[in-house]
Amino acid sequence: MNIVENILLMCSEQGVNLSLNDEGALEVLFDDMPSDELVSQLKAHKPDLIEYLTEHQATADLTPLKALGESQGPLSFGQKRLWFIEQLEDNSAHYNIPLALELKGTLRKEALLHALNQIIARHQVLRTQYEVGGGIQVVKDDVEASLNDTSLAEAMASLGHDHANMTEQDALNALMQQEQLKPFNLETDLMLRNQLVECRRHTMCYYSRHTTSLVTVGR
Repeated sequence: MNIVENILLMCSEQGVNLSLNDEGALEVLFDDMPSDELVSQLKAHKPDLIEYLTEHQATADLTPLKALGESQGPLSFGQKRLWFIEQLEDNSAHYNIPLALELKGTLRKEALLHALNQIIARHQVLRTQYEVGGGIQVVKDDVEASLNDTSLAEAMASLGHDHANMTEQDALNALMQQEQLKPFNLETDLMLRNQLVECRRHTMCYYSRHTTSLVTVGR
């Protein structure tokens, strides 16, 4: 194993991600501060890392992604870290990240549901559950989404909110905040949560926690 591969292994073990930005500069992303040894290695071999990443990113851009073709396997370092946090914080929703996108045009529910199911079929991570106490990850087959169709008033009422004196945007924000706080059960849940909420406009609310969920708001 050469020095660059050894540094990349250290990055993987410590949850550090390396990439190149549009200008070709090295970017280092992490949640916890890497060790002094790794920081020193990154500084000392920065040109070698940029050369390696430039070569392999160019190859990756030309190579289509393929499914692993395996129904189960061991958890990656990042997955083990997520599992540990889930157990430590008792299914916390701390890492859920919301994003809202406004949709324009006529909403066809059948087409939307079909698109969601195509996404689920295409991406194994959405169908992956952790089993045997977080020992393995299992990719489920024949999993389908549902739209959970409701109105904005019904959705707010179910959460115990009176939105009569709220603007539609404030009501949507309140709904998103509540949905964001709902944790995923990594052992049993489909990692794609969606709800079709009827109001005067279409808004796609997207949530992720190293997993993915969707809330779709529509007319």
